[in-house]
Amino acid sequence: MKVVIIGTGRVGLPFALYLKSLKIDTIGVDNNETIVKLVTKGQMPFKEDGCGQILKKHPLKIYSSIKSVPSANYYVITVGTPLEKNLEPDLKNIINVLTELIDKLKKNDTIILRSTVSPGTTRFVKKFLNKKSKFKIGKDLFLAHCPERLAEGHALSELSKIPQILGSDDVKSTQYVKKLFAKIKTEIMTCSSN
Repeated sequence: MKVVIIGTGRVGLPFALYLKSLKIDTIGVDNNETIVKLVTKGQMPFKEDGCGQILKKHPLKIYSSIKSVPSANYYVITVGTPLEKNLEPDLKNIINVLTELIDKLKKNDTIILRSTVSPGTTRFVKKFLNKKSKFKIGKDLFLAHCPERLAEGHALSELSKIPQILGSDDVKSTQYVKKLFAKIKTEIMTCSSN
């Protein structure tokens, strides 16, 4: 099992380090060169209880481009979706990630949205991938929205306690995501992605 965390800010980096602490083969990607340099040196770019110790014990390989990342089984997208002036979500970051990721995807890969996104984003991602890739969600690729719900500064302690929400629209996607989230050893609550 190999996991790529795309976006190693306040959501992605603690999650990546938590997976590393569980001995799951995890790497990160971030287009912020400051984050890449600090994490590569074994330094946290922000304060998050316990993360610095994990980073020292379990160094995280981090890349500045998705194109440079080795092939994986799970791609966890944690990039932001800020609101535009009209309060509509700006999906530009997700579209950029998906556009770069398409050439890396292979049969049975799983994509997990782990950001705070607006209703309909998972449906948008499904349509985008069904149209632009050679695969179909639920048959060849698997997709779920598993939102993070952690308090800043306490991510590590909460990851092992707070139930994980797994929203997907097909049985196979649910099964594939459960394989990863079962490693966290907390309750998994399933629902549709809408």
